[in-house]
Amino acid sequence: MSRIANQKNVWGVSNGQNSQRADLWQVSLSAVVNGLNRQITEDFPADFGAVPPVAPFYVQSITLPELKVNAQAVHRDSRPYQVPDYDAELDPVRMLFMLDTDYPTVSGSPVHILMDRWRAFVRAGRGAFGNEQAVRLNQRYRIDYAFDVHLRLLRGGKPQLAKLGVTSNSSKSQSAATASRALRSNAFDSATDLEVTALITLERTWLSSFKLTDLNYAQGNTHAMIEAAFFAENVLNESARGLDAVLELAEGKQLELGTRAARTRDLFP
Repeated sequence: MSRIANQKNVWGVSNGQNSQRADLWQVSLSAVVNGLNRQITEDFPADFGAVPPVAPFYVQSITLPELKVNAQAVHRDSRPYQVPDYDAELDPVRMLFMLDTDYPTVSGSPVHILMDRWRAFVRAGRGAFGNEQAVRLNQRYRIDYAFDVHLRLLRGGKPQLAKLGVTSNSSKSQSAATASRALRSNAFDSATDLEVTALITLERTWLSSFKLTDLNYAQGNTHAMIEAAFFAENVLNESARGLDAVLELAEGKQLELGTRAARTRDLFP
């Protein structure tokens, strides 16, 4: 006998508890792009062109590392027990990027340009590899190669009936007939249809590797992608302070998170 008498549609909840969908999220690489362009402008204006912005929709999937504490076996009398040991290093963060064809060559793709330029900065101080341009250390004998990457989780917000001035927060005295006309006219404002529910920061992330995915004539209707692996120092749940703090971070306001200043500039394009 099926036991679903009290089951509710969690995807349709606009207030209260709501299950997080795995397809409502965005990754922002704007801090990476702006960090690279800032150094290019200051130290290498004649050597490199500007890195173009990479829109969030280019990131098709992301795999985060687990935060793991190693176990160490100790003995009490003759019986072994597992106790917490040192922290384990983080596994790589893996992302899959869409490779677009709106450019005359593959190297013209914003994703490909970012990967090439970021790799060159990671290898700063070494000789060029292949045909890539070598990055010299600047006058301060340093190069910034690690940047914060931000992942925000989203959920469906309250629909805004904007054409007739009807919103989900309208007063109860507003006539049902006006709302009905708005619904029939499909007067939904999709720009306000998503809300930020969590903000996760991959702290001081650097590019380790990237490549084109396998190309195969036998596989039709598949897309060429760019696979990339990154390493991060920490995976921070910035939403631990609550949703209001997440929204303030997303808007670029300065906050203090714990004992460190939030790096909120260029969070999202």
